Amino acid sequence: TSADLLYSLEPAWLDQQLPSLGSGNQHHGYEFPGVRYSGRAFFTVADIWEVQGTGPRIEFESEYGKMLRTYETRDRRVIVRTEVELPRTFVPLDELEQFNRFLDILLTENRISFRANLNQ
Repeated sequence: TSADLLYSLEPAWLDQQLPSLGSGNQHHGYEFPGVRYSGRAFFTVADIWEVQGTGPRIEFESEYGKMLRTYETRDRRVIVRTEVELPRTFVPLDELEQFNRFLDILLTENRISFRANLNQ
């Protein structure tokens, strides 16, 4: 079945902040200050739409931190909760590439989405 409405966005705070959290240093380890983000987004579709599905639940964890995203649908409403916890830590030079890749994955998985069809 093809959806009539496809909606997606990248939450602005994470989209703008995650790229600046990494380190391009090639000579020393990185004293990462840590970050905690908790956000909720609420969407309500018009009466002519029926929400059919959402983006995936995300439960991503590594030694550098974790991200959890959940969706809840109620009638014409979509509620999205996002939690990101990246504790303060020292990242040794030989782990910087892996740490930066972790941040890239969080950025890639940052998209919120849902789909809806016209009510029949």
